[in-house]
Amino acid sequence: MSGNSIAQKTNPAIILAAGSVSMTWKSLFLTVIILNLGASCAVYQDNSYLTPIPMSTLHAYGETRAVGGKLQPVNEAWLMLPASRLEFRDTPRVILVEELALEEAHQKVGIPRPGEYLFEDRPGSTRVWMVVFEAEARLIPPDPEQTFTPGPFLPGCTYVIVDQEGRRELGSRGCADILE
Repeated sequence: MSGNSIAQKTNPAIILAAGSVSMTWKSLFLTVIILNLGASCAVYQDNSYLTPIPMSTLHAYGETRAVGGKLQPVNEAWLMLPASRLEFRDTPRVILVEELALEEAHQKVGIPRPGEYLFEDRPGSTRVWMVVFEAEARLIPPDPEQTFTPGPFLPGCTYVIVDQEGRRELGSRGCADILE
């Protein structure tokens, strides 16, 4: 008997069945790959808003409104940082960007504090973006001619709350106070 005789005696139905099993595994393998690719694309999250943008570039955007995703409110918040009267040791780092109701944002940052009066003409349900930066900072005087010895740099968070009309609020707190 030669090696060909075994192949000649093999039932063609068995050969077809073996071929279809092979095709089934290939189909299953391709299906798993396609599903994994689809799932990884669906989970993709744009984190470009976390990258600091040079001030000159921010001004090139012109006046924006915080309505389309996380990048616009972050850009507006970056533009507000010079108004904080804080000097930062290093570039502040964005640690939170969240859309929420104005009342919730005020609760997170502790507004108003006891003894403070807050004039607010917007309802608490107004949708706003809250952007929180973390950095070591120190207070700089409002009058550059004032003799003032700056204090040490202290760790903390600076927040900016911005609504769709472009109205903004700015302040600083301990990070633990805001992120609770």
